[in-house]
Amino acid sequence: MKRNAFLLILFLFLFSSFPVSAYETTYMVTYGPDAGTIEGDDDFLQVIFIRIPEQADSKAQDAVYLRIFDADCGGVLDARYSKEWDTRTRLRLFGGKDAYSLPGLKKAYPSQADISAGELIADETFGEDAFRDNRWYSFAETRLDKGEKADNFRYFKLIVEGTEGDDGNRFLIAVTRESRRNIPFPGTEIFSFAPTIHLPRDDVFAEIRFFAPEDVQEVTINNFDLANAFIGLDTAFRANLPIETSGQNKWAKTTLQLDKNETGRAVAIRFAGGEEMPNDATFYVTDNKDSILPIQLPVLLQKPNERPMPRIKLDLLADCSAFLFDGSETLDPEGDPLRFFWNFGDNSKDEGMRITHRYENPGKYEASVIIEDNCGQVNNGIIHGFFCDN
Repeated sequence: MKRNAFLLILFLFLFSSFPVSAYETTYMVTYGPDAGTIEGDDDFLQVIFIRIPEQADSKAQDAVYLRIFDADCGGVLDARYSKEWDTRTRLRLFGGKDAYSLPGLKKAYPSQADISAGELIADETFGEDAFRDNRWYSFAETRLDKGEKADNFRYFKLIVEGTEGDDGNRFLIAVTRESRRNIPFPGTEIFSFAPTIHLPRDDVFAEIRFFAPEDVQEVTINNFDLANAFIGLDTAFRANLPIETSGQNKWAKTTLQLDKNETGRAVAIRFAGGEEMPNDATFYVTDNKDSILPIQLPVLLQKPNERPMPRIKLDLLADCSAFLFDGSETLDPEGDPLRFFWNFGDNSKDEGMRITHRYENPGKYEASVIIEDNCGQVNNGIIHGFFCDN
């Protein structure tokens, strides 16, 4: 129950803050077992969870469709390892009891028993198939009440497993209300605890998001087979905190401290470049309690963003107890719209570019403002502190 409450906070924050569908996303990738782990896939397996809220207008009999983009392994999007396409990828969808709630599923490497727990809804294996290549395919049709119920949500589990061959199967998933169009249930979330993702080119970076709960003081980033790519941690207010990068077919990990104002919000791993391109790699994150943190899917592709440049004016008003807090001269290098969150230092707060605030008692107050742009990235803000003396 405690974990479910945490996930509720996680996803409500993430998706109310970032309009994910407006941004370019990258593929997940699963290799056949003959490729070996040197391709960046450490176990030839993806365990993906889907969470759908039970809303006031939803019904138990509502149809749920799981759609896969480029389900086959062949064609222009996938990674051919040898001369012929020889890989088969098995997809299984589970719902019902134990599909999500088993503690063993909240690990980087769940047991086979936990992976297969729940009620099997769909099971299909894909090879090279021109009819499934580079297009959406409705892999499974089920009902909302077939998901495992936890609080006011229904959970499903998708297992993607390379069973034969040595090629890489790149794919996207969508959970929708319709079989032929991607019309999602409002509030639907997709996440994994240890995804293998595909970085397609060197002019972008992958922004791998997770949520840092307020009681977390540090996080440990584990990365596999980055081929010495750049990797850093982005918070809302700090960029590119250094993380040790892994070499070919190796793991690396780094523990980083988070400031108090960086918790209770989204954090992201920045993954860019490497000695090979495209570059596939695997990640997972744990906190200071050694609990694994869910990673949001799909992973976004981004270009570098510069944070706002604060220019704050304070004007003491005629009554000598109120100030005008003015951020209108603040600049954003990309010209993005800005949001201002003021903390006046007397246990009161407000939002807006220009705000008037009256102090009830004379004194010197340590105030601050958080300025955020709307670039859609985690690293989009800056904190500016100052004193008010009336």
